[in-house]
Amino acid sequence: MGDGTIRIGDFGLTRRHENSGYYRIKSDDIRLPIFWIAPECFQTYKFTENTDVWSFGVCLFEIFSLGDTPYAGVSDLSKFLKNDRLGEPKYSSKKIYEFMNLCWGTDPLFRPNFKMCSDFFKDQLKTLSKEGHQVLENKLDSILEKRCDTECWIRRESE
Repeated sequence: MGDGTIRIGDFGLTRRHENSGYYRIKSDDIRLPIFWIAPECFQTYKFTENTDVWSFGVCLFEIFSLGDTPYAGVSDLSKFLKNDRLGEPKYSSKKIYEFMNLCWGTDPLFRPNFKMCSDFFKDQLKTLSKEGHQVLENKLDSILEKRCDTECWIRRESE
């Protein structure tokens, strides 16, 4: 955005790679970004905040590896994910990699939610820069406030 905010959106809406191996087709008109979806989605095709947090973890891997392709060299992703996870990216700290692994938890109910993700990175930034952290914290609080307003509106509309 114009103010420097980066938002991670629905990966399924990106069609730039529609003819590549990144998408798994459920039907002729739906393509899924298989490298970014949580393992439970391979069977259910249901996407929730818990599955989005998994995708966020993969995005973190991409950021802290400076753009490495997730699961490079893995031939059977669903088999790989039964026992393994992505390795530690070259440019992440141990703490950040541990957090990525929380995002990739086997049980979706034990994955962090996005508020926890926000809080984790706020804490990480506090150790790096007090001034930069305050600016970011104000921006994140504003975004979370708008998100809560939107969720309340959606609930009211669906009643």
